[in-house]
Amino acid sequence: MKICGPIRRLMLILGVLLSSFCPALVQTPLGAADPLAAGFLNPPDQARPTTYWLWLNGYVNRGDVERELKTLHEAGFRGVCIFDMGGRGDSAGLPPAGPAFLDDDSIADLDHAIRVAGRLGMEVQLSVASSWDMGGAWVEPQHASMGLFQSRVAVAGPQEFDEVLPFPAVPAKAPRDADGKLHFSATPRCWPSLPTGGVRDMTLCFAWIRPKRRH
Repeated sequence: MKICGPIRRLMLILGVLLSSFCPALVQTPLGAADPLAAGFLNPPDQARPTTYWLWLNGYVNRGDVERELKTLHEAGFRGVCIFDMGGRGDSAGLPPAGPAFLDDDSIADLDHAIRVAGRLGMEVQLSVASSWDMGGAWVEPQHASMGLFQSRVAVAGPQEFDEVLPFPAVPAKAPRDADGKLHFSATPRCWPSLPTGGVRDMTLCFAWIRPKRRH
């Protein structure tokens, strides 16, 4: 197809205009025209992540505090939650025991970490108690972590059965009173284990029993 002179000149002008605009489009930084995209590319400090900072056995080497916090800051973190946690596993690979949680030396370590973090513009949080599950003397036995244990009685029928099930065996390390009784226990419910066949009529009754005294 033959292109006449005026059309050819128009196409050349359009080509020059497009070529002059294209570099500007290519060089425009991603997100410059979109504040939301720009926020993801370079989020403000209050939107950046924080992380747990575990002080195993309550130990922290003050000489390493600034290096560790700077490393986290350079990786994009803007806050830490100090977690005084008991070490587990091979003792050969664990740090030595640090000061007791929130005694004078422990508070001095926290003060040092907070001051270093402050110079870096990082936020510091503190777990509510030491070790895991972050319990303490203020947690009543009925609110502590619990286990579910069971006991069984085999009954041959047909017959009526109305007896108290024996108290189940519990781990020896379960907290107990001075007389050997459990600090706390409750019987949530009991139910029969039914055979797969041969049952014609049966009424089941489930009950929540809250003992008035400790077992």
